Amino acid sequence: MTNVNANDRHHRRPCLPLPATPNGPPLENLCIKPATLIKISFSYILFVLIMFSEF
Repeated sequence: MTNVNANDRHHRRPCLPLPATPNGPPLENLCIKPATLIKISFSYILFVLIMFSEF
């Protein structure tokens, strides 16, 4: 059973594990997909550009 679980973990889609929060339970079970991370960073950069263009 342990070998099957290891293979499952190996063939799963790559994701970035979130760090454990100090004021709560660790978020090891949650993960961010690379596409979601790219969308978040893109929207953040867009927001920063809009904020700077106001000045």
